Amino acid sequence: MGQFYDEDKIKAMENAASPAEPTPAPAASPKPPSGRFYDEAKIKGMEASSAPASARTQNFAKLALIALLVVAGAVLVWWKITHNPATMIVDLNKASAAQLSYLPGIGEAKAKVIIDHRPYATIEDLEKVPGIGEKTFEKMKPRVKVE
Repeated sequence: MGQFYDEDKIKAMENAASPAEPTPAPAASPKPPSGRFYDEAKIKGMEASSAPASARTQNFAKLALIALLVVAGAVLVWWKITHNPATMIVDLNKASAAQLSYLPGIGEAKAKVIIDHRPYATIEDLEKVPGIGEKTFEKMKPRVKVE
């Protein structure tokens, strides 16, 4: 990395190896002062050109933040849909009385009766519970399951 060299000595060695061919002069590139490993003008030029890179980094960070917000919004919408008491599907064998009371036609008292008649093999077993008739069962049928 960054090895120290003297350009004049290298050119002299190249000229000694092939004296017939003149070596073209370097194109307007300032030589580093002797005794230094780097050219300050080149370093300053590199620092000046790094500004667009930081702008690209900022743009990437903004895009990443926007993508994160979109994903978070989608997760929030999914959570509200799947955990909304008005649309939630409940398992008859695992649901609490509070969860069962969100079913159409079921209050706290009927929810306790449903819990007392557990376990259920199918959702049709719910029709055997006292107080749940065919109409009530049809209303709550899409929102119950048995696992």
